[in-house]
Amino acid sequence: MIDDHRERWGDRAAASLLSSTDGETVERLLTELACILGPGEWERLGARHPKVVLAQAHSTLPSGPDRDE
Repeated sequence: MIDDHRERWGDRAAASLLSSTDGETVERLLTELACILGPGEWERLGARHPKVVLAQAHSTLPSGPDRDE
């Protein structure tokens, strides 16, 4: 359903539905839609799918010796 919604109404509309979907869908689409999510949407998404949100954070935040630069 979210894919059809995204195709018809765009990424912003699909991102607003992300917290209402299952974990597999969030995992599949989060990388593509992450930059569109606002703070409240991240909060809802984190409450509903904390493992997926943490995995996204680990994969995008800097790590290693350069992380403090």
